[in-house]
Amino acid sequence: MALDIFVMPLWKYLVGDFMTAAERLCAEMGVPEKYHRVGGEKPGLTEMEARQYVVEIQEEMARELGMGAKWPDEGDEVFGRQFPRDYWHALRAFAADQQYPQPGFVFGEDSHEHPGLGRIWGGAESQYLHLIVHQDHCGYYLPCEFDEPLALKTGEDSPPVCIGSSVALLRELNTLGAKLRMRNDLEDSWGGPFDENDPLNLAKSGWAFMHYCARLSVGHRLPIIFDG
Repeated sequence: MALDIFVMPLWKYLVGDFMTAAERLCAEMGVPEKYHRVGGEKPGLTEMEARQYVVEIQEEMARELGMGAKWPDEGDEVFGRQFPRDYWHALRAFAADQQYPQPGFVFGEDSHEHPGLGRIWGGAESQYLHLIVHQDHCGYYLPCEFDEPLALKTGEDSPPVCIGSSVALLRELNTLGAKLRMRNDLEDSWGGPFDENDPLNLAKSGWAFMHYCARLSVGHRLPIIFDG
């Protein structure tokens, strides 16, 4: 399934006011009727419902954290692009490998099988919690400061959604970038795509993508939204 990443107001996402990469491609080809969304329908709340949902998340976070957790949630979409899951999995596996190394591990298509990821999801320590403890098909990174990711229920019949801090995510990626010898992201001359023979090419590509998203989120005070 495709994974699209947006940096935009959460309420606008919840009313379906966005276009995925596949939708844009079909529209450009003049065949939008042939587009079939994989993974469920777009969100379709009313504006009032969506704005109330954002308030409820902020209130629930305040209860969980014992402190205020608000962001303006206004403005326009500033980023929207498809993100290869292999990049995401390789980036997180590389992060897990820093504390739970697996000699000879290949950061390729099976990166999600890195044993360190399961350990961290199970409660083991990591300096990359916000990067690792997050779903790969949904969830948000919010432009608020808090120490550990949260799992909040958004409805009585809904499974918990992972919510991370984009502020903390940016710090983690800055640290990880030094280990990958990466400084430039998508906005810069970042050097990608990398040589396919580079064993870290997927992790580096994932870093460049997510570092840019985190910078945009913090700079514009907008959430990063996973839509998959």
